[in-house]
Amino acid sequence: MAGDKIDVLGKSYYFQNTAGTGSNSNVPIIDLLTSFLNAASASGATVSHGAISPNTINTSGGVAGINTMLSQQTTQSNASQNKPKAFFNIIFFDEQFKATDYRISMVGNNSTVKDHFSELQNIMAEKNGYVYIYCSNESPESVFFDNLQVVHTRGTILEETHYYPFGLTMAGISSKAAGNLENKYKYNGKELQSNEFSDGTGLELYDYGARLQDPQLGRWWVQDKFTDVYVALTPYHYAANNPIKIVDEAGQILHDTKGNIIATSNGTTSTSSSFEGSMGGKRVSITYKSEDITIYTDKGTPIHAQRAVEAYVTELNEDGTAKGPAVTKPASQFSGLNSNCYGYALAGGNVWIRDGESIEQLIADEYTELPEGQKGKFSVIYWNSSKGKDPVHAAKNNADGTYDQDDAENKVNTKAGEGEFWGENRKDPLQNPTVSQYNRKNGDHKQYKGTYEPLPKVSVNGVNIVDKKEIEKILKNLGIQ
Repeated sequence: MAGDKIDVLGKSYYFQNTAGTGSNSNVPIIDLLTSFLNAASASGATVSHGAISPNTINTSGGVAGINTMLSQQTTQSNASQNKPKAFFNIIFFDEQFKATDYRISMVGNNSTVKDHFSELQNIMAEKNGYVYIYCSNESPESVFFDNLQVVHTRGTILEETHYYPFGLTMAGISSKAAGNLENKYKYNGKELQSNEFSDGTGLELYDYGARLQDPQLGRWWVQDKFTDVYVALTPYHYAANNPIKIVDEAGQILHDTKGNIIATSNGTTSTSSSFEGSMGGKRVSITYKSEDITIYTDKGTPIHAQRAVEAYVTELNEDGTAKGPAVTKPASQFSGLNSNCYGYALAGGNVWIRDGESIEQLIADEYTELPEGQKGKFSVIYWNSSKGKDPVHAAKNNADGTYDQDDAENKVNTKAGEGEFWGENRKDPLQNPTVSQYNRKNGDHKQYKGTYEPLPKVSVNGVNIVDKKEIEKILKNLGIQ
């Protein structure tokens, strides 16, 4: 693969000077190509690309690199006529069997063992393809080559796959490093159900979690549960029949390419209850002003949320009374403090989904509940009462039993203990709190890659506020309205 490196170790020796270059015998290129293709290691290339013959490769474009290498051998031989025309040779071929690069190392002086490693080390492959390493001697003198070794160091690229728009692989221009395990996660990062049966066949479908997509048809195999949202399209369509522009990732909340949540304002603000914190070593009381907004799942479902606008900070005396008037501060200064009490924190703690109905809508769109006893990646704490089951907190699970209240881009309350997460004072037996475990159905956040116009002066802290017409345009362009 491109980026792989090789080191070639080997030694050469001869004990009689040549009498010039007149007795050298040039090897025809067609003979070289025949030798390459008849080598034992060449079987991998012929299996991947079908029947290949020397005449197939022997074109002006195919052998231009080999001709350059042979010309350099002749130049070096003419400059050192007392040495045999004998070399260690390395030729790189691309996947169309065109010679793309080469290295040569000529034998040393008479009766001297030459170690060729210094001239043939740390050589990087520029393209995916093949490498052929061989020794040559076109002189009439006897030359001994010994201890030929090749060290192959893999680069970072293990596979390069090109796709048709709906996910079918372009096999002729796709590559995979030799000797690696099968990569099942391909188009859009989805798992390809392939070769899973004992006879080597498979479904050949991409698993998107809720549905399976057929890359040959460019369709889902089952209907979309949100068919009524886009009645102009077949319920089996994938990416609104436009996979070049739209990626159907079945993600969570609508973002732009910079990670900002795209939202609309509901035109109202509210002020939170005061709570105590610490600022510069001083005891303070903090109150938040927040704006009611609507954010959107990647299915276009509106979710009610709140965006932090600003904070009012009052320094306190030891007895808890105010030391002076409240000072207005940016809400982003306190994002780590505001994530403990309200639902699900997003955008670095500057947005909360704080009512149970909205959290349940998000869960219904994007998450699958796990059986009791199984640990998922996402926890939701419910209070249970005569009124039913009420979700009050949501957070990401950590392996050590703590929680992160964050979204994919911005961590907020990381490594929070259970007491912080649901509050020791909230373990009221009347509420009977329980924890349910969930995993995302699949995918990452839905990402809008087009241009749009946020409203001025209100689009801050990871949230871009747009007007109603703008969000309608965005959802329409994504094929979900």
